[in-house]
Amino acid sequence: EHLVYGLGDIIAKMITGGMLCFVRTAERRDALGEIILKHSSLNTAFVSLLRAGFDHILPCTVDGSGTCWLPEKHTPDGQVLVSILNRPMSGAFSDLIADEKEQAKFKDFVQERLQQAQNECAR
Repeated sequence: EHLVYGLGDIIAKMITGGMLCFVRTAERRDALGEIILKHSSLNTAFVSLLRAGFDHILPCTVDGSGTCWLPEKHTPDGQVLVSILNRPMSGAFSDLIADEKEQAKFKDFVQERLQQAQNECAR
């Protein structure tokens, strides 16, 4: 009798723990989805604000090492910059920066922004 109650207790606790883990994972997934939806609409507003202060805006993709990669297909701003610079723009954005000190500053800036974004998502 004690063995049956003991096994039943252990099984009930395992099922309850599994259900709580499932609920917690579902809540985090939903929260992440809400954050993505919230920030996806901000992208257009940020681009509009950037347009007010900068002549050219280049979207890029950042990898885990903090390298900012330019897209293969250029945006209209990218095409204008290609004609102004008279050189191809592909690969890492830091390759376009001539000074090594400025390249390091840019990489540090990207790392800080990534850290800031991770901290925001962790909240």
